[in-house]
Amino acid sequence: MSKKWTRRGVLGLLGTGAGLLAWDSRGSTNISADRETDVNVTSDSQALLGIETFDGQLVFETETRNLVELTNNTGETLDTVSVSVTNGGALPFDVDITDTPDSLDPGESGTVSARITGCGSTCEEETGPVELEIFVSSAAGSVSEIAGIREVALSCVNCLTFQTPTTVTPSGFVPDAGDAFGPRTAHDPRSTLEYGWSRDQTTETRERNTVPETEEDTLNHFVREDRIPGKFKQNKNDGYWEFDLDAGEYDVTMRCHDPDYLDQEYSFDVSGGTDTVQLRDSEFDNGDKERTTNGETYEFTIQVDPNEVLSIIPPKNTYNPKITWLRFEADSDPSSPDPANFEVAVTDYDDLVNEGEDGDVDVYVENTGEVQDTQTVELNVDDDQDGTFDVAADDRSVTLGGGKTESFTLTYTTQAGDAPGIDFEVTSDQDREERTTTLTVPELSSAGATDIVPNADDQQQTFAFTLGERLSTDEQVTVTVEDNPGEGVLEYDSTGVDDEGQGGEVGITENSDSIAFEYGGDTEIAADTRVEIRADGMVVGAAG
Repeated sequence: MSKKWTRRGVLGLLGTGAGLLAWDSRGSTNISADRETDVNVTSDSQALLGIETFDGQLVFETETRNLVELTNNTGETLDTVSVSVTNGGALPFDVDITDTPDSLDPGESGTVSARITGCGSTCEEETGPVELEIFVSSAAGSVSEIAGIREVALSCVNCLTFQTPTTVTPSGFVPDAGDAFGPRTAHDPRSTLEYGWSRDQTTETRERNTVPETEEDTLNHFVREDRIPGKFKQNKNDGYWEFDLDAGEYDVTMRCHDPDYLDQEYSFDVSGGTDTVQLRDSEFDNGDKERTTNGETYEFTIQVDPNEVLSIIPPKNTYNPKITWLRFEADSDPSSPDPANFEVAVTDYDDLVNEGEDGDVDVYVENTGEVQDTQTVELNVDDDQDGTFDVAADDRSVTLGGGKTESFTLTYTTQAGDAPGIDFEVTSDQDREERTTTLTVPELSSAGATDIVPNADDQQQTFAFTLGERLSTDEQVTVTVEDNPGEGVLEYDSTGVDDEGQGGEVGITENSDSIAFEYGGDTEIAADTRVEIRADGMVVGAAG
């Protein structure tokens, strides 16, 4: 690629102070040296600071492009690099420098990028020379600073036409020829644009050769070729269109026109993520399947969220929808949308939980920002009250657009050994709420002995109790019968032990003044289960 400017001056011997190498007023270089330096006449690529300009680019509204590449040929580190636009007020569009190398090591190259906006309100190509002032310096080297000016010729458009693959694209537009979504470089090899269809839609393109204006003569269908004319159905593999635009607010003009036919309905849902604009064709007669005119122009404003694409999708059963061209005008003074902010609230929770049982926490999440986001809402537990919420109990992935809400329940299963008071927190990326629940070790309900006949031999004894919690297979329950009748000694015979509850076995052991029934088995038993244990042949006799 040819450069806009070439170096023509001669710099001879430089002493202490500043030497100047200059050519015409639009391209100049100043070099300051701290020691005697011999610099020969060279091309820009071999100069102390190589500058390669990327001229002749066709840029689309809000696109970011590389304008120049800088190469450090000084042999020293250039620790200051700055580039600015000196003629911004005279350009027909806005150029904002977005990226400049922080520094350049010896032999290193770096690019300077800019975002282009303000390409006008008509579909006309705007062209202008962007004048860049370039400054580099080395704090410790012999070449203390180099300053230069370069021009980069750019053209800017903000309109896109839907055409056939063989159509000559009209001036002021970039083309869409029906290709599936992907990078688009046919109009400019340096293009960074990505747009296109959900499927290959090239066979659905048309050039009518009816009207002289190419942008009014070409179009594309959303319904696939073998179903034209027909009702739009995504499940029939009909196509829809997407454009990967920079996040921000856009004023959009959408033109739909077929100079040869009236059998089309121009109804669409245009979405930028959270924001959706519904366009409905009031002229279409659903009975006759025709419009009263060939074309329709829509003008609307839409917000495109970060990490989202702009999509154009006809509603289901829209009849034979078509599109002709689009124009995008970015907000010249955009107010960035408020970032996602997930506020969390605990709306209800189990404030008293038995050991080993689940504690439920009802959570309400609201995105008070304007941008859609996906975040993980977590339930974390401080199970030993040491001040750290180090037990990740449960979580939920939540996707919310701006102003949207969601409610759900998170759960923590308590463990043996947990502190009596369990602190827990519910967190999002931006918010946190803390609560405390009380852990109880449940006791069995009163186990009263029945059918006891004092001082009688071989009596059947029945003990009944209710489990206050779920009994795991590896746990036991001990029921102690105290306060034996009189002062006698309670004897027992375990051969008649029976369990009339749910599963498990019963063993009987004797304490000095009580009997303990140990209940355990290989089947879990639900809480609130009533268990009856009957022992035959129990003798209560007098002491002595």
